[in-house]
Amino acid sequence: TRRIRVHGERAQGDRPMARILVFDDDKEMRDAVRAILEEAGHEVEEAPDGQRGLDLYREAPSEIVITDIRMPEKTGNEAILELRAQFPHVKIIAMSGGGTVGVDLYMQVARKLGADVAITKPFAPDELLSAVRSLAS
Repeated sequence: TRRIRVHGERAQGDRPMARILVFDDDKEMRDAVRAILEEAGHEVEEAPDGQRGLDLYREAPSEIVITDIRMPEKTGNEAILELRAQFPHVKIIAMSGGGTVGVDLYMQVARKLGADVAITKPFAPDELLSAVRSLAS
């Protein structure tokens, strides 16, 4: 008999999924990212800005941090710098839809500051999952 897998449940022998922390001030984006990642079996926590995200990370570190670049309180780039300084082995995915200077420049800066992967909003679910898979240990 074939067993149907329950949402988020891993089959025996499946590789453990990652614990991921998402920083984004846009609740709809956080909800969408959470849904994509949880459907793939990952454990997801979220924060509405970079400062709360850093506080959450310090309380319960995750394998991967996904951070928006443009946020109040502490930008994604500021969060990347702090994470790299305090937790050099954390895997970081930066995401941005751009702004006044254009998305390409935001992504270049994020990579130079320490993001392992940079993706542009809007992105397809497969693009996000591919970025996560490339970093998951």
